[in-house]
Amino acid sequence: MKTVPDRLAVMAFDPGGTTGVAWGKMDVQPTLAETLQGAELFSCDLTGDYQEQALKLARLWSNMNFQWTVEQELSAASVHLVSEGFSLHKIGSREKVGLYPVWISAMFEGLVYQSGARVVYQEPSTKSRSTSARMKRWGCWERGVSDHRKDAMRHLAYRVNKLI
Repeated sequence: MKTVPDRLAVMAFDPGGTTGVAWGKMDVQPTLAETLQGAELFSCDLTGDYQEQALKLARLWSNMNFQWTVEQELSAASVHLVSEGFSLHKIGSREKVGLYPVWISAMFEGLVYQSGARVVYQEPSTKSRSTSARMKRWGCWERGVSDHRKDAMRHLAYRVNKLI
């Protein structure tokens, strides 16, 4: 039987030409829907070249990790970092941004390594389990935001579901 903490904080990102980021802190409830509905959830898009995006992501993670572990006194075991894993779709593509997910993730991991942060990678297909209807029911749906932000939120919801 797994031990479930009372509170969780999760940051999820979906790296690419535009990187979607979602993060939030939540009190664990009996169901995923109740947990997410009561959560403080946020999201944003990061733009720029892969180096700029990795630096912005590292700054955001550093700020959130500090808030969660120092200011709000969450244990490090209650703070989670998750990303969509990379899947090569276009063999022979000459688009440099096609490799942005790899470059952003690698640079980000290098930047946060000293903090002890470890990224959990999820298959790209995991976000499809968090359908739009489910996201709306869970209170995680944001109208008018980019697909990148929505995908990051889907990864956050999937990770929370695995943790509780």
